[in-house]
Amino acid sequence: MVVPDHTQDTINATVPRFVRPGSTIVTDGAGGFGRLGEHGYTHAVKATRHLLEGAEPFPLVHTLISNAKAWIGGTFHGIPDRYKQAYLSEFCVRFCRRRRHEGLWQRLLFACLRDRPVTLAEIAA
Repeated sequence: MVVPDHTQDTINATVPRFVRPGSTIVTDGAGGFGRLGEHGYTHAVKATRHLLEGAEPFPLVHTLISNAKAWIGGTFHGIPDRYKQAYLSEFCVRFCRRRRHEGLWQRLLFACLRDRPVTLAEIAA
């Protein structure tokens, strides 16, 4: 989901949509996450100041973000704000299917044998 910023108000409005209450949320301690405890979450801070030089506290998160940015910036050279959620959703689908090879041939065949072209309006919907 594309969020406009990482303020406490935005984070507190967004987190309940995706995280079950009572869950533990591990962050780097950025200020926007400060009130998660008031909303039924356990907020665990993973200290970053004691890490070795060059170590990343959340390497998978950083990898995903950089891959998404490279895909959107490199392939599309930027996209208008109104389409960002659709492109981010497409990235998530592609990322989740990257190692799912079963059914690949059937999906490709189905895509090639569609009975009609897909319109831009259908894609946007």
